[in-house]
Amino acid sequence: MPPNVLLVVLDSVRARNTSLHDPTLTTTPALSTLAEEATTYRNARAPSSWSLPSHASLFTGRHAHEHGVYSTRDRLPSGHTIFESLAEDGYETGVFSGNPFLVTTNNGLKDAFDHVGSPKPLRFPDALDPRAFVFDEGTGQYADYLRACLDHDRPLHSLCNGLELKLRSDLPDLPGLGGPDVVHAPTIVDDFLQWEAATDEPWAACMNLMDAHAPYRPETLVEGDETLVGLEGRIEDYIWDFYAGDHPWWLLRAMEPLYNDAIRDADAAVGHLVETLRARGVLDDTLLVVTSDHGEAFGEPSETARRHRVAGHGRYAIEELLHVPLVVRDPGQTTARVVPDLAPLTGFPDAVEAVRAGERSSFAADGPVPASVEWHDTHLLDADRREAMALEELTAGARVVYEHDGEGVVKTVRRGDRTATLRVPSALEKYHDERVTPAALDHFDAGRPLAAARDDDYDDATMEHLRDLGYA
Repeated sequence: MPPNVLLVVLDSVRARNTSLHDPTLTTTPALSTLAEEATTYRNARAPSSWSLPSHASLFTGRHAHEHGVYSTRDRLPSGHTIFESLAEDGYETGVFSGNPFLVTTNNGLKDAFDHVGSPKPLRFPDALDPRAFVFDEGTGQYADYLRACLDHDRPLHSLCNGLELKLRSDLPDLPGLGGPDVVHAPTIVDDFLQWEAATDEPWAACMNLMDAHAPYRPETLVEGDETLVGLEGRIEDYIWDFYAGDHPWWLLRAMEPLYNDAIRDADAAVGHLVETLRARGVLDDTLLVVTSDHGEAFGEPSETARRHRVAGHGRYAIEELLHVPLVVRDPGQTTARVVPDLAPLTGFPDAVEAVRAGERSSFAADGPVPASVEWHDTHLLDADRREAMALEELTAGARVVYEHDGEGVVKTVRRGDRTATLRVPSALEKYHDERVTPAALDHFDAGRPLAAARDDDYDDATMEHLRDLGYA
């Protein structure tokens, strides 16, 4: 029987905050245990610094500048993902997440799967989904949402969906609403395990766990405490609250213990997943890849303009955002391997095909590794936040090339008219080195990208969900 394929994405988990890369931490004991019978890549790099382009790269094997899915208005055309190829070969495919970019929005990613699971259900699923509206139109567009509801076949139910999502966001503790619009890792894992148990054919699935994505609401406090929980409640937007000066930067840095606790929650779910698959006799028939789509920033300086600080993700290309964990267990693997080579996440489709051919998987690069960041979604900002865009750093695209020069990893990053070169000895260390000759950035001169601009609109509830996640 062909091997199963399971891609587990720990959303927003940066390498430096895992036990794999910092043994003084206790954030990822399950991942460390898995690494004892798997391959750990010490220098894995995400193709971009937020979910949408990174998942498009994971699914297609193309770098972000090659597929061009940078914006909520971009759509990946069908026929380019490894999951579609597997489906054509008889695999059952599924995606499981609370991440709207994977299970809600019309960007082409969810269309690569037969089964789409785990989005928090609307009260009236046959009515307008306000989350999709918000993705396209931005937050606060209440009159436009009202008009969209009135034009819908079920106007009252559409209005109720929008009202409920708004109340979930503004009053998460209000009885009867089921808390904030967040789906925690145990729910995602259980959803997948139910699907897997009912699947007779070989299967291929992607699971995205959002626990470590802002806002930080860990189920169990280890490093954090109730004081930090109270401070966290003051933050409405993990990016724009700080760039707009609504909160001091120390408050963002203070959130890292809660972030670590949220990583622990996701890691515990991974441990439950692995042991359940082992007990079912499925693990040894499965290619298991555990990684992250990007990291997170807590006020670290930009690498090209060190006077600027970085908040959240998606706007910059610093190491804290691009250096991610990567642990790969081939079917039947029992011994640990550690690979120091650069490992782009775009290697996922090739790793799948290698295992299907009976070979060992590999993410190791045989040349320079590009990454890129573009942010075109200024339309998602509230009007009174757009003044923060005066910071040129936020809108200038970033181009990155990683190389291994024999001594270690070297990074060249260009943003606007500024270029910097860095040496990156580990996930915990980096330093500027002007003696390094900047890498050529001609990797980005590729032809036309795959993505096409969408001409439809999201509804208000999806946009509200994006706002909760810091994208709007």
